[in-house]
This record gives sequence, structure tokens and C-alpha cells, in this order.
Amino acid sequence: MKKLIILTITIQFSIIVFGQWQQVSFPTSGISELRFDNINNLYFVRASYGVYKSSDFGNSSTNIQGGSIYSLEITDSLIFAGTNNGYIYLSKDRGNTFLPYSVSPNGINDILLKNGNVYVASYQAAVYASSDTCNTWTLYNQGFPTGSSPPNSVLAITCKDSIFLSFLYGAGVYLSTNNAQTWTSSDQPVLMGSSYCFSYNSSKIFLGTPFNGLYVSSDNGYGWTYSGNGLGYTQILTVYALGDTIFAGLSQTGAYVSVDNDVNWTTCNSGFPATINVNSFAVFGDTIWAGTSKGLWKRSINNLITSNFEQNINNTFYVYSNPTNGKFNITNENAIKSIEILNIFGKVIYNGKIDDYINKIEIDISSFSKGIYFIKVNNNEEIHFEKLILN
Repeated sequence: MKKLIILTITIQFSIIVFGQWQQVSFPTSGISELRFDNINNLYFVRASYGVYKSSDFGNSSTNIQGGSIYSLEITDSLIFAGTNNGYIYLSKDRGNTFLPYSVSPNGINDILLKNGNVYVASYQAAVYASSDTCNTWTLYNQGFPTGSSPPNSVLAITCKDSIFLSFLYGAGVYLSTNNAQTWTSSDQPVLMGSSYCFSYNSSKIFLGTPFNGLYVSSDNGYGWTYSGNGLGYTQILTVYALGDTIFAGLSQTGAYVSVDNDVNWTTCNSGFPATINVNSFAVFGDTIWAGTSKGLWKRSINNLITSNFEQNINNTFYVYSNPTNGKFNITNENAIKSIEILNIFGKVIYNGKIDDYINKIEIDISSFSKGIYFIKVNNNEEIHFEKLILN
């Protein structure tokens, strides 16, 4: 049966149902980093207590590595935990055992896993890289400023479309197009503070700052603009991009969300205490998890993956069959220019650009895993979002 969506008003505002944050029973104290592995184990960092692992979504957990852990990254069965004294603790068996690897003379602020390599943001105004799972390291700092005291520590690192980005204390955003080997400065204003965080989606990069709110780049990090769309000059502790839905965790004032790719922001705090720091987000299935100053929390995101508003005039948009067993059709009154399909984690898993003038297309996703997906259709005038269920 065809699914018919008729939009006949100039601007249609969607209704956003936030639901309620629910506190998970353990722990009730501060959590910073928060990650899932590929078999649903949850890992998090508790202040100076180290790394914890939970196999039941946080209802119970075990301390698997002690110490002052500053950063955490996970891929498959590998766990990388960065410390304040320049070591990475590496587990190759999902946290059953850890071995220490010396990386930097100083602390490790952030860890990036990219193309089988490990990159570390160091207090020493340098990025360290390993291609052999932490056994040997190469220092990269060419292009970074020198001579400052204390040195311009690298506070955060990420990579989008083969462009590496790092944030240096007192120096701003730097970029590399050759796997972090050499760096050049972007035009992002030099901001002070010691806590910065990156996230990105297919069209934008987001930089959370400790005193100046959110900065956004639409050209892979070369140019930056201040986002004054509801967050203000707040202390942002974490940013998490889930497609065009962006979550920001703030100091004291909880969580904010934008469902239209940073056009508008609103609070998302129902269920939280009046005062709470949101330090980290992670998504699994249709649930978003928050590591906070008051423990581990979760809530559904089913009603958040939507466009906050769409400008449509007498337009008819069809998606059928939905639910689907594999094949479905998209029909639009105007020519379809591009189609993206995102999984529940916000990752683009299908990207089709259309050169010919067509307004109907059939897509086969029978090779995908069963579950919920999101379709993004662009016709150069409007962007449509639709949830798709694959049986």
C-alpha cells in the first residue's frame, strides 16, 4: 500500500515528543566517556576510578581498569584508554586484560581510530600516531605553533572526509590533509579554555567550546561560524551528531537538541535533575545514553529523528512500500537530486546522487540488516525525512 504524505501549508512545524530521561541504577556518581562495542557491551569512565564495563546496559558494571583515564575509544574487541601520564591501556579481549603502552611524556586528551591507525591528542603540543596497535609511535607536530609556555596542548582530534582536525589550547583549530603529518591553521577564532569536543555529520563539523558555545563549519573545517541558534555562550562538554539531529551536553544546564542540523536548538531535560553536567552521549538502537555528573541516564530517540520544519507548498511526497521486505519506491513532485539512507546511529550507509531528471526511483536494501532506517531526499528546493522499516 502506498504511503501518502500531503503537505499543503507554507511552513509545517513538527511536534517533538522528548519523552523522559531515566536514571540507570548504577552508578550514581560522575561519568565522563561513554561507548558501546559491537556486541552491546557498554563502557564508561568514572572520574579517577577508571574504566567500567556493563553487559546489561548499565544496570550492573565492573571496574576493568583503574587509574585517571582521560580518553576512551573502542573498536570491535579493542579498547583504548588514555591516561593523565601519557600511557594508553590497551585491551584486545573486551576488557578482560589490559597492557600499558607509553605514548607521550604528558597526558592523553583524546584518541582517534582511523583506517586501522591510532591517533592521540597529547598535552605535548603534538599528535602521536601508531599503525601497529600501540607498539610504536610517530610524533607529528609540523605546522603547530612552537615556543609557548606552557605548550599549546592538543585538546581534541577528529577526521572527516580524510581531513584531520585538531584543537590546540590557545591556538584554535588546525587541519591536516596528509594523515596528521603536517598541519595548517584554520580561520576559527582563537578561544581559551581547556575542554573542547568535535562531532560531525555529512554536511557539518561541530566544535563545542568551554566558554563560547558552539562553532560550526560547512567546509570541512576551513571556515567556522558561531552558532547563536539557541545555545548561547554556554559551556559545552560534549556534542553528538546523529544525522541531522545534534545533541549538546552542557555544564549545569543538561542537554539540548537540534533536529534540523543546527538551525534551531531546544532543551531536552525532562527527567533530569535541575542541575546536571552532561559529559558524554552514546546511541544504541533507538536509545540515547548520557554520561553525567549524576550517573548514567537513558531515553528513547524515536520521536527526535525528524525535521524540525520543512518549507513545502502543495507538494506530494510518497514512500512505498513501508514497511518493506527490501525494495521500496520514492516519488516526488519535483526532480529527485540525491537520496541518503542513514542507520539508527546516524551513519550514512547509502548515498545516491541523481544526474537525470527523474521524480521516481526504486531502491533495494534487501542486503541490509532488518531494523529502522531514515531516508533523506533532496530535490534542491526541499529536504524530506522519512522513517523506513525493513522487515
